[in-house]
Amino acid sequence: MKHKMKLLTAMLLLAIAIVFIPTGDRASAAASVIQTNAISNAVTVKWTPPTKSSSWTSFTINSYTVGCAQTREAAEKAAKNSTTKLSGTSTMTTIKNLSAGRTYYVYVYCQYTYTYSTGNTYTSNSLVGSAKCVTTPIAVSGLALEPSYTTNHSTLYFDWTPQSCADGYNYVVYSLSGKQLQTKTVSGYSGSYTNSANKGQAYKVRVRAYIKVNEGKKNIYGPWSNWIYMVPQPDINKAEVTSAKKLTLSWDKANGATSYEVFVSSTGRRSGYKKVATITNPSTTSTTIANFDGKSFDRDRTYFVYIRATKTIGGKTFYSDTSYRTLVY
Repeated sequence: MKHKMKLLTAMLLLAIAIVFIPTGDRASAAASVIQTNAISNAVTVKWTPPTKSSSWTSFTINSYTVGCAQTREAAEKAAKNSTTKLSGTSTMTTIKNLSAGRTYYVYVYCQYTYTYSTGNTYTSNSLVGSAKCVTTPIAVSGLALEPSYTTNHSTLYFDWTPQSCADGYNYVVYSLSGKQLQTKTVSGYSGSYTNSANKGQAYKVRVRAYIKVNEGKKNIYGPWSNWIYMVPQPDINKAEVTSAKKLTLSWDKANGATSYEVFVSSTGRRSGYKKVATITNPSTTSTTIANFDGKSFDRDRTYFVYIRATKTIGGKTFYSDTSYRTLVY
């Protein structure tokens, strides 16, 4: 009986000891990690150090380790296993050699020593916190005119290819003379500009993406896209086959255009178009086409016509939309 009592007493003391052995993970205060800055190939994070528990008689932060990867699991593993240690007084670090326009996860671990109220000293490797970080966006691509911008419309619509890391976009619209007409910040990947008093104008547009850091208090912008020159598609006012079996056309002037190109199809509204004329004088808004496919125009046949305006600048040619098409019969 005495032997059993001694055994039970020993087991009870062991259980009590296990219950009251402190662990660093439970005792250390959780702290936040936030991104404070970014460039194209690096991110900067800061954190709040863990605090001393009231049950500790001493507490010393020895070092920090940081892990960065494109998945949470890999970033945490890198932080736990890192042999590169930051000073125990550190509260910020910059992680380099990253790629632009990418999302990363950053984990911070703290290695510290503390003495418990029993007088026993312990060491711990505990999570300080983690943050989702992004490098600055790359230049926006795919900026283009949306369909149906014609000379009788006062609103220009355009869009671009979205970037997964971007929090938003900033675009500017300029006149061809270089006057800034609009600057706007949007969360989506499309924009517009309206000028009701001056329809049929050509404009130049560019856009850049941005990210938010420092808990949304700071915007960091990526590089601007190339300028895109957007010229409206001319509206056709007149299109008919004359008794002389020629096609006569007239259209609205697209201000800012360099030239006009005339396309004709005899097979349908959406296919079979061939370029039949190029008008290099942008002030000319009418022409007569003598033949199509080597033959005179047939007054008993149906044709489809559209005119494309062009803008050539810096050796590069930009084109209007071509969705506005006219039936000739």
